[in-house]
Amino acid sequence: MNASDIKIKPKWPQSKEDIWNKAFADSFANSPVNSRRYRIKVWQYIAAAIILAIAIANLYSVTRISSAGEHTAITLPDNSQLTLNAGSRITYRPLGWFLGRTLRLEGEGYFEVKKGSTFSVISGKNKVKALGTVFNVYSRNGKYRVTCVSGSVEVISERGSAILRSGMKAICDGSDMKIAAGQAPEWMHGKLVFVETPLAEVIAEIERQYNIKVATSSELNHLYTGNFSQTEQAETVLEIVGKPFGITFEIE
Repeated sequence: MNASDIKIKPKWPQSKEDIWNKAFADSFANSPVNSRRYRIKVWQYIAAAIILAIAIANLYSVTRISSAGEHTAITLPDNSQLTLNAGSRITYRPLGWFLGRTLRLEGEGYFEVKKGSTFSVISGKNKVKALGTVFNVYSRNGKYRVTCVSGSVEVISERGSAILRSGMKAICDGSDMKIAAGQAPEWMHGKLVFVETPLAEVIAEIERQYNIKVATSSELNHLYTGNFSQTEQAETVLEIVGKPFGITFEIE
């Protein structure tokens, strides 16, 4: 018998690939190169998760509406308080609130802001920035007014910018921003107050506050000054408003 005729059968059934993996794969897996690649992948997954979370926070928004005839009290995510006047709405991102306390307002709102990072209210191309203060924003039909009740606010508008302190008001009804004396809005106390206000605007506000539709055959090219409590009936209010001009209003 020659030596070449002798064959020795291994005592283990594994293939050479199995033997390699068992003997050496773990060592290569724990090598500095693979460990570094693993850490990079982990951070990539974490970064992707953060980006996804921010995207969701920015996409998810909440809209609150105060219908005609009602005032709506709202507690914001940082416990700031907001009262929406009739016929108004706000939109904000609750999940992204603490990344930037920002909301959008259409109509009128009274804000009582908790101290914290800058609080911003955007209405069209106008913006109010505040920190721990109380203020009122009116934004309807191209007219924009901000009243600072306490603390201070910054008003930024296409018509200019200004820092308002307690008792000051910014008026952006024309081509320029005007600064005047201001006080807490009377609607928060159930009153309607008008000072040389276009009659059409007065009627529109009465419609919002009482949730009614008003009709008349007369022209509304007058300015009205007066005030009354919202506890009075709508018919009485309309009679008071129309009497100086000889105008009769009907509720549809």
